[in-house]
Amino acid sequence: MDQGRVVEAFRLEAGQLARAIAGVSVAEWGLPTRCAPWKVSDLPAHVRVVIAWLPGMVQFDSKVLIRFLRRTYTAVTPVAH
Repeated sequence: MDQGRVVEAFRLEAGQLARAIAGVSVAEWGLPTRCAPWKVSDLPAHVRVVIAWLPGMVQFDSKVLIRFLRRTYTAVTPVAH
């Protein structure tokens, strides 16, 4: 997979995340998650930290990024809204 495809896949994932976050109500931000002890409001900050790592991962080795994304996104169970 070339870097352009990795960036496009990331762009699509980021768009889905943005839409999911936009649909979270004020009350839902304080709810617990499956990642105890984190609340819903903690997760975007965590994702932001991981996103900050991506440029270095892509620059270093796109295969490392691809393995990371596959492990991450296959381990997450989508939650219905």
